[in-house]
Amino acid sequence: MATFLERYLAGEYEQVWAELVEMGPEVRHPSILPEAAAVARETMRRARANIQTLLPQLRALGYRFGTFSGGGFTPTRPYSPPSKTSLLQLKRLDRLAGPLPLSLQAWYEVVGSVHLVGQAPWGDTAVPADAVVVDPVHSVLYFVREWLEEFGSVPPEERCTFDPCLAAEFAPDEWHKDDTSGGPPYAIHLPNASADARVEYEWHNTTFVSYLRECFACGGFPGLARLPGGLPVEVRQLAAGLLPL
Repeated sequence: MATFLERYLAGEYEQVWAELVEMGPEVRHPSILPEAAAVARETMRRARANIQTLLPQLRALGYRFGTFSGGGFTPTRPYSPPSKTSLLQLKRLDRLAGPLPLSLQAWYEVVGSVHLVGQAPWGDTAVPADAVVVDPVHSVLYFVREWLEEFGSVPPEERCTFDPCLAAEFAPDEWHKDDTSGGPPYAIHLPNASADARVEYEWHNTTFVSYLRECFACGGFPGLARLPGGLPVEVRQLAAGLLPL
């Protein structure tokens, strides 16, 4: 019988992840966890390859990576791989707020952080581009520590009876990415022992792996799928060369 990883490599991407998610915390049973973790890491290797494919292509199009604030534009580094420091910070995050879902854990172990917000050569659009962003683990850790200082004395069984819950806040929402007043950050509630978890406050209303699928299916700019005419031709061409997750 084929393993989860063998099935994933054979192209059963969505089916394998659906089965792992359906297991809930049981995915961490010793007989299942090694396979599930292997699928998570392979998924994130593909995500990393997609980012490494996108960056030079975007630069070749004249895309400028950076952040918007107060009408100004500040160039930024679009991608940072994991480092010894970030992996230590990931361990601290797991101790303080874990377990993390296998998907998010593997992201920070394999990919690192990405920030594709910037000035696009296809110009302003009628909808926010919602460029893919996953903040560095130190940013997530900072907000977790802040939450614990304020709410850490609340018994665990009561922690989600009020807002906010303990969460990994990993990206600004689609409006804040464009320096416009918006909603809360995209986040994953913690602790979560499952293979994958729902991304809170994100408009696809889906899990982290499915969110990444949506991002790469749109060349890194999932918001543009809402344009009346569909993705700009440049973005369709970007998406065409990316690996499925």
